[in-house]
Amino acid sequence: RLLSIPRILVPASPGVFTAMGMLAGDIERYFIRPLGGRLQDIDPARVAALVDEMRAEAAALMAAEGVPPEAMHFVTEIDMRFRGQETTLSVPHEGAVEPEALREKFLAAYRAIYSYSSTDGVETVSVRLIARALRATRVDFGDVAMPAAGEAAIGRREVYFGPSFGRLAAAVLDRRSARGTVHGPAILEGTDSTVVIPPDATGEIDARGNLLITMAASGKAQQS
Repeated sequence: RLLSIPRILVPASPGVFTAMGMLAGDIERYFIRPLGGRLQDIDPARVAALVDEMRAEAAALMAAEGVPPEAMHFVTEIDMRFRGQETTLSVPHEGAVEPEALREKFLAAYRAIYSYSSTDGVETVSVRLIARALRATRVDFGDVAMPAAGEAAIGRREVYFGPSFGRLAAAVLDRRSARGTVHGPAILEGTDSTVVIPPDATGEIDARGNLLITMAASGKAQQS
């Protein structure tokens, strides 16, 4: 049974959305060391040594990027799985290593994802460290001003919308200038992406340039 998506939200700059997130997010570095074996046989001293080693490496790298020590934050996780499985789950860990407590955390995480847990043995795979540097100032893209609404029409283009609609003349609009309601079929052209609104769909563009497409029961939006 095919499931239709009734509404689709396309942000103002979808083609560079990931890059924008990198500019706005905290600095993060990831470190990992192998830690194979049965959970009940875990060596607390080895875990502590690996964590200390990764913390020292992380601190040195982040200091080289100009991050002061007070801005550095470290999170330790241990990757575990049921014996015989391939997929692991990362379980947060801090303080003393207690196998039974780690097992309970692992089982809780497993049940939260799969709604059940097994009585099989648990094994460790690796220990990882996430080093974060919280930015003192953040780029707030909510403050980015969009250009004023203007003449959005560029022209019309014949587009093939599949066997249900065939070839139709679609309005071609400048996405940065378009506002309000756009009825399909339409093509919104931007500097970073092109969004197609199908014939049986309607788009609403807000003041910040975000586009909400409402689909018909059998409709489907395409983005490139």
